[in-house]
Amino acid sequence: EALKPTEYGRPWMFEKLTDITYGRRLGEVVALGAGVSVGKTDTVMQSVAFDLKQGYKVGTFMLEQQPRETLLRIAGKLDGQHYHLPDNETDPKKLEASILGMNNLYIYDNFGSIDWETISSKIKFMKHNYGVEMFYIDNLTALNAHAQDERRNLDGLMADIAALAKELDIWVLVVSHLNPPKTGASHEAGGTVEQGQLTGSRAIMRWSSFIFGVERNTIHEDPVERQKGLIRCIKDRFSGKATGKTIGFVYDIDTGIQLESEAIEQLDMFEGEDDDY
Repeated sequence: EALKPTEYGRPWMFEKLTDITYGRRLGEVVALGAGVSVGKTDTVMQSVAFDLKQGYKVGTFMLEQQPRETLLRIAGKLDGQHYHLPDNETDPKKLEASILGMNNLYIYDNFGSIDWETISSKIKFMKHNYGVEMFYIDNLTALNAHAQDERRNLDGLMADIAALAKELDIWVLVVSHLNPPKTGASHEAGGTVEQGQLTGSRAIMRWSSFIFGVERNTIHEDPVERQKGLIRCIKDRFSGKATGKTIGFVYDIDTGIQLESEAIEQLDMFEGEDDDY
């Protein structure tokens, strides 16, 4: 086994992210954190759409939105449309074709049950019966909300998720809320995401192979600046190479898609500006 060539894992939706992390490997648990309305769920939806384009089978556990909204958001990422918004001029035939084409997507309807025991059994079912290998859980707070001792329960929860990822040889991304920073700018104003700010951070730090933060100034006076963001790697257990590095993106309002920095430069969206995005 040791003498086999070491290869890149599965790609991320951003090329630079794949480069600095050597891709995504089955058996890993990845954590993603961001402030309120900064872009956690939007990043997850785009990543799911990317995985579907790659031909991967994906299971989603979006515990704070209904399956219909999840489906419309993912279809929107595939087509560059805001299908989930009422003022979007939707082409019914195009939307139907996109939905019918997502045969590799498995959406969990959490109505009435968001306990880990149920969700873990659904993950096992999806893996053994359908061959699903890429899983998204958004978010940990919903799973941990009714625990008597939230910190201790989260530690056990993260340990179970990590063990399940190894046992089933699957990749799991979990989403976490953040505690407000003690100093500096708030996360909604573009403040830097740090390990200790993730809710229940010790458990997440202990069991995650990678931790990422999404940063964006959602209250900037300039509407163009409000659409610029960063994905910051806070922890890289695999090589350490990615820790501290960032990937710039700009949210395209017209299509609802996050565009990596190189794509933005190619589109000349900010011609004449000299910034690090």
